[in-house]
Amino acid sequence: MNYPDVVQFFSPSMKQDEMIEVLTEELYSNNYKLMEMIIEEYVTSMDSEQLTHLECFINNNLTD
Repeated sequence: MNYPDVVQFFSPSMKQDEMIEVLTEELYSNNYKLMEMIIEEYVTSMDSEQLTHLECFINNNLTD
């Protein structure tokens, strides 16, 4: 395994962490329109299994 392989392996995770941080900042800045657009993009790209999982996740967290 060489350095580019290691970077490629960790890159998606690092990118995810970076995006979570940026989105959290936008959420706390009350940038609701951007958040709405991201949620719409995310949900419309899901397949039926992912939608079911999301629905269960939402339902379980709304009752807590």
